[in-house]
Amino acid sequence: MTLAQDRTSTAKPSVSSPVRTTAGTVPPRPRTAAPSGPHPRPRVTSDLPLPGTHAPKPRTPWPIRAGGVLWIFAVGAGVVAVVTSAIDSTGLRDDLYLSARAAAPKRTAEVLHDSVNVTIAGAAILTGVALLGVLIGTVALHRRRRAARWLLPVAGVLAIAAAVLDQNLVEGGATNLDRLSFLAFGACVLAGLVLLPVRSSRAWLRRR
Repeated sequence: MTLAQDRTSTAKPSVSSPVRTTAGTVPPRPRTAAPSGPHPRPRVTSDLPLPGTHAPKPRTPWPIRAGGVLWIFAVGAGVVAVVTSAIDSTGLRDDLYLSARAAAPKRTAEVLHDSVNVTIAGAAILTGVALLGVLIGTVALHRRRRAARWLLPVAGVLAIAAAVLDQNLVEGGATNLDRLSFLAFGACVLAGLVLLPVRSSRAWLRRR
């Protein structure tokens, strides 16, 4: 045997060539291609949202939607009532003075004018505080703040008291717009207070 033949007989078989064994020829193992896409995600067994996804926004219950509309109408009616009463303030003062003169004819004109001014100032302060509270509570309700659960009831009670007081003050004025506006203001506030303690409304505000 020559040296070349000895090298050929002792050379290792290549990877692609079949391997000879005592049992026979073993075919080469086929090559598998690398995966072209990302690995599939495992099955989700939790209710938590996947990373990068947003949980669906809960649906607003109908008492909250209806109450929000009523509170907005209440704010609008209160603003119209206050503006109308301010425009007709001179006529309101004269009517209140005549009513006070008829109720207490022995008092002096100065005392009666002072009592009229104090009454109008007190009613204006009460109405302004109630209207501001209703406005802040309405914004808190639309933003789903827990403060709306106690802010709206407190402001609503003040608003109803102011509406009743202002109804008596503006009665007999030059126009009925202020009286009707105060009536609508109190009615919307009362309806909004009825819808506020509903179970779905309380649960919706509590889940914030």
